[in-house]
Amino acid sequence: MELHQFKEEALPVRGKILNYALKMLESRDEAEDTVQEVLLKLWEMRAKLSEYDSVEALAVTMTKNICLNKISYRQRHGREVLSQIQSVWSNETVERQIENADAVDWVKQIIETLPPLQKTIIKMRDIEDYELNTIAEITGCTEEAVRMNLSRARKKVKEVFFKINKTN
Repeated sequence: MELHQFKEEALPVRGKILNYALKMLESRDEAEDTVQEVLLKLWEMRAKLSEYDSVEALAVTMTKNICLNKISYRQRHGREVLSQIQSVWSNETVERQIENADAVDWVKQIIETLPPLQKTIIKMRDIEDYELNTIAEITGCTEEAVRMNLSRARKKVKEVFFKINKTN
């Protein structure tokens, strides 16, 4: 499937799957991330899309599954990760932690807890030093979507990092 055909068949379902994701996740940011993931997966499997009766039905099913995975992951791991990080920090005084802790390792651990698309984008930009247009090309997102996801990822890393430091 060529780019123009993909745009005609897959992109028109964006609004529908965004509304669906919003209803399930109740978070505009997470819903937008989910839509980006679905469109990225559809792009990756564009050669096989003609095998499906309805790209829209496939996109809705993918959206539902990703949303359910996010909800499940959030319930299982969201609080566990933060409590594990906080427990490590609480074993020593703040001054000693600052001396002994390698902030880069903490940031890397926090990055690993991000949603897949945000994790990929922040690693590509901040660790591997890719340009935004290259990241957009690789992920199949627009540069604006890359900027938005990068901003959200950085904000989340910063929030969690400072939350950990603030609790001690």
